[in-house]
Amino acid sequence: MKRTLEKIKRFFGNLPIQTKLIVIMIGLVFLSVVSLATYFYKTSSTLILDNSRHYIQNTMSQIGKNIDHNIESIDKVLFDISTNREIQERLKLVNQNKLDAYEEVEVGNDIKNKLISQITKESVIGAAFLYRLDGTVYVTKDTNYPEPLELPKGVIFDAKGSNVWFDPDPSISVIPVGKMIYSLTNQKPLGYIILYVDAEYIENVFQNIVFTKNDQIFLVNSDGGILLGDSGGEPFSIELLSDKQGDGLVRRVRIADVNKQVCSVALKNVDWMLVSISEDEKYNEQLRNLQQITIGLLVLILAVITVLSIWVARGISRPVKELANAMGQFAKGDFDIHTTEKYNDEVGQLHKSFNKMVTDMKSLVHDVYEEKSLKQQAQIKALQMQINPHFLYNTLDTIHWLANLHQETDIAEVSRSLGYLMRFSLREEELVSFEEELDAVEAYMRIQKYRYGDSLKIDIDVEEEVLYENVPRHIMLPLIENGIEHGLSKKQGEKQIRITGRMLKESILIKISDNGIGMNEETVRHILEDPIDRKKGKHMSIGVQNVHKRLKLRFGESFGLRIQSREQEGTCVTIEIPIEEENHEIL
Repeated sequence: MKRTLEKIKRFFGNLPIQTKLIVIMIGLVFLSVVSLATYFYKTSSTLILDNSRHYIQNTMSQIGKNIDHNIESIDKVLFDISTNREIQERLKLVNQNKLDAYEEVEVGNDIKNKLISQITKESVIGAAFLYRLDGTVYVTKDTNYPEPLELPKGVIFDAKGSNVWFDPDPSISVIPVGKMIYSLTNQKPLGYIILYVDAEYIENVFQNIVFTKNDQIFLVNSDGGILLGDSGGEPFSIELLSDKQGDGLVRRVRIADVNKQVCSVALKNVDWMLVSISEDEKYNEQLRNLQQITIGLLVLILAVITVLSIWVARGISRPVKELANAMGQFAKGDFDIHTTEKYNDEVGQLHKSFNKMVTDMKSLVHDVYEEKSLKQQAQIKALQMQINPHFLYNTLDTIHWLANLHQETDIAEVSRSLGYLMRFSLREEELVSFEEELDAVEAYMRIQKYRYGDSLKIDIDVEEEVLYENVPRHIMLPLIENGIEHGLSKKQGEKQIRITGRMLKESILIKISDNGIGMNEETVRHILEDPIDRKKGKHMSIGVQNVHKRLKLRFGESFGLRIQSREQEGTCVTIEIPIEEENHEIL
């Protein structure tokens, strides 16, 4: 037990502060809210169930009164017919059997007319059958109703003037009701009458009444047989229906092993009983709504409390978490990280100390980086200074050669081109547009053309967008100079140099190729990998190595020159320079 508690304690202790606060707050509020919700539900459900029982009792009692009222309306029509003096006088005449055929027909028509005038008082009476003592019947009806031959008419005689309501006839949807007609003077029987009452007249009173989801309301006779309504085929207790002491009370019974609510009400004017069978109390719609409302409120309150708990917990733990994240970023080398000091509490003091530490460290790193950068720039300057004397030496040699050979004004053009190259070389800008670099190349080529004549040709194929990109100064001149001196000068016939420039997605691609004598793989490897050594072979690789080294220093080890060359076939040097998105000042 102690070990288990220790594990739980250790597990909880290792949780983040925010999680601890949320769990504690939600747990306390959950217990309080559940206790209140349980009390509220029990109190409200008891009240709802009591109200539901009273509602069923009152409604069933009112339905019984309404049915009694409808039955009384029909009973009144029977009474009016049985006590009508004209009908009684004509029944006395026909019962004497002294009328001839014509007179009997005339009397029969009078009786029918009187019946029509009486039954039209209630539109729900569909037909009337008035029987003489000898069995002759006078019929008036508004549709093709059959004569009630199957009814036990002796019951009407035995009732001695009381109204007799028979079981409904489902084939024609009517309820037969009969009554003996006695003479008002001597109380001798004159005949009897049977009316057909529309069954909906009674059934509509309770047909649309709803207590619960699956209600069944119906009328039963004294034998327990269903007269009107649908019981769903389920049995019910005859003893319960005949229990007058429980009239109008809602009881819980089991029908087909299912709990039900049963209420029965006896009718006043006929030996029938109104019965309702409804779902168990737990299916009460109001109770279920109360359950849903209680659960909904509980969920809502818990959701609100959860949100508030998270908000409060975050307010406490967020500064600590922010400080921890900032420390992680700082550990990865982010010296621009800065935390917000909202308050001057203990956590705020930690934030302030951390920000000061980052600022001091950033300053220290900046000083070290600046010192390293200055050393790198000095190295680059030294490399560039190696190029300018080399160019100047070759150019002056060309001018000297032309002056001795031609003694012409071409020396002026060569001197002008040389001056342009000198000015270009002495510029302080580290970056120049590719177009300016290309102008310097063309100036250099004009000088070399005076040396090699028409045998030296240059082909430039550069996309217009490349012309406006910034590149390091003197990245092509050393390559072209090296290609002419070591690749083309020893070649007989046409000497061709081709310069291409293309825009890639994030860089520009420059290729300088010639059709010179080429190099083997070992020479290429020596140029790119060996350190610069001026003592080796007439500056053969100083210019190329210079450019290669500068590109690596500026753009990183992944950049530099790529040289493809084959002996007696030519050389192609590829330069790739990344593009800076903001202003193309990539260095």
